Amino acid sequence: MLFRSKEVGDRQEHGGVISRRYLLSRKGQGEQVPAVGMCRANFNGTVVVWVDPAGKSSLYKDGKLVPAAAKILDAKAGILAVDVFGTGELSLDKSPMVDPKYAGFTFGYNRPLLAQRIHDILTAVAFVRGNEKTKQVDLVGWEEAGPWVMLARGLCGDAVARTAADVNAFTFDKVKTTDDPMMLPGAVKYGGLYALTGLAAPGELFLHHLDRAVTESWLPSAYAAFNAAGNLVQKADKVEQDSVADWLLR
Repeated sequence: MLFRSKEVGDRQEHGGVISRRYLLSRKGQGEQVPAVGMCRANFNGTVVVWVDPAGKSSLYKDGKLVPAAAKILDAKAGILAVDVFGTGELSLDKSPMVDPKYAGFTFGYNRPLLAQRIHDILTAVAFVRGNEKTKQVDLVGWEEAGPWVMLARGLCGDAVARTAADVNAFTFDKVKTTDDPMMLPGAVKYGGLYALTGLAAPGELFLHHLDRAVTESWLPSAYAAFNAAGNLVQKADKVEQDSVADWLLR
């Protein structure tokens, strides 16, 4: 196996929801990605990898599961929520330093923050996929984590079935400084966010809260090339979490 996991603390059960805490990593690498997995006793084998800029704490509000998380669990699916780099337990006081004279000195030897977050999402997907009880892996990105998930999905191949992401009205053209947390060298050169997301084709993909300035992109063409236009759903406006969960669970 390419990944490593360590269970942290004891198995918990509250209100019929079973939860476990993990630290995820990969062989030969030192990162530890905090995560929490949860399901009910009637778990059906589908796991939603949940990515949010607030990390795994986003599963709760005022001490209760947020409605979308509760809906996923009530539908017999499980959730793995992760604190990718710079979120949750791994929060940063400020973005990592970039050489002010020449950014290449930084990015030539280090992953950009965005790439590190994508790396952690892929680690989480691999962990879930490697569990013998897992039958299907879905992926969801909320708020500004949506573009992280879109880019990660293009690298997942057939390991992920359904993906839903809040585009957060983002495009790489909006990145103006080398220390921007969304800085990804070469992203615009290779077509930008929508073109890179085309690598997800023909997997089922639901995008919402699009950048209204983008009138067309390569993404629909990528799906058409696979005769899978029906697997791509795009909504210009932001969609509520409950509705996103409904799409994942349909």
